[in-house]
Amino acid sequence: WSFLRFPTYPLIGSKYAENKDYRVLFIGLEIGRDENPSGGIISFDKKRTLVENSERHNPHVYGMGVATIFLLKKIFRKNQWEKICKGKTYKDTFNLAKNIKPDFSPLSHIAMTNCYKFVTINRRSRLGGKDRKHISTDAEWNLLEEEIKKLKPKALVFESKDFKKDRWFQPLISEIKKQNKNTKIYISNHPSDRSLHSNTSKYLKTFKKG
Repeated sequence: WSFLRFPTYPLIGSKYAENKDYRVLFIGLEIGRDENPSGGIISFDKKRTLVENSERHNPHVYGMGVATIFLLKKIFRKNQWEKICKGKTYKDTFNLAKNIKPDFSPLSHIAMTNCYKFVTINRRSRLGGKDRKHISTDAEWNLLEEEIKKLKPKALVFESKDFKKDRWFQPLISEIKKQNKNTKIYISNHPSDRSLHSNTSKYLKTFKKG
């Protein structure tokens, strides 16, 4: 296992702890690219800054923002919501919500972690399942369950259609549901799934209750 390393802590938004009703946790399969090939672990502060302070985002980050907007839609008035729903792409929807409610930053209320905790050293591409390997399944799944316990999300989104179709994950998801009965759990396609074309409507239609 010398070709793998533990690359990062979870992302925790700057306002995640402020309002327990706004907390949305995203769980992906694996990190994909080695974000810090120099070898260190990316800190909580650096990871948060990279996500929240960027003026432009990749489809994954825009998608998480869009999902959060829709999961927390109760904070918008009816006429505001009607305007937000006119957004076609992730970026459109994200920016419409931002313009309508500038004091609400969806990315500051999210947390994000992964099911597979390790990355191939110096990996550059995020594509494919190259890093979907556990060094210790029990230890890594226990760590994920402990992360969820500490983060106490109001809503939890598993970000991959593999969580729906692969029976390998069913014991994990069942255990997480049992431990988090007050959390709304969803399974969706990953927002950067190319078949979605960053289309808000297509993406949200993939959401199924876990």
